[in-house]
Amino acid sequence: MDNNFITHSSIENVCIGDTFELPLGTDASVKVEYKPVKKMVDKQGFISKVHHETVHHETHIVNTKATETTVFVYEQVPLSSDEKIKVKLITPDIRQKEVGRNCTVTLNDKNNLEWKCVLQARGEYRFPLEFVMEWPKEKRVEFKQE
Repeated sequence: MDNNFITHSSIENVCIGDTFELPLGTDASVKVEYKPVKKMVDKQGFISKVHHETVHHETHIVNTKATETTVFVYEQVPLSSDEKIKVKLITPDIRQKEVGRNCTVTLNDKNNLEWKCVLQARGEYRFPLEFVMEWPKEKRVEFKQE
């Protein structure tokens, strides 16, 4: 926030040496563009039909500051509660922790992707996400956010 931030707030008690989060709001000098989701639907199989749905989307972040900044991007990946419904993450490849210069990605225990990137001054980065969902055609699938 270019070293200019004034606010009034309250925080919970914190022990010496503990870490805590204190959101400071949005930074207008970091531009975020969430590209529309693209879906491709396909049915495969002659005897037992399988429904395939491929989902693509991208988050594009631009640092317009004259200094570098660190950004964290969290993206939810669907998690199936039924073994007949499969979800496969295509992009990013989380086996490779480093996905770019100064950028890492991990999958946390809540099935969310966590990107941490250092954006150079006036730099930008695209965060791609692609996954495939597959389930038997006769099964009705309902998507819920939790």
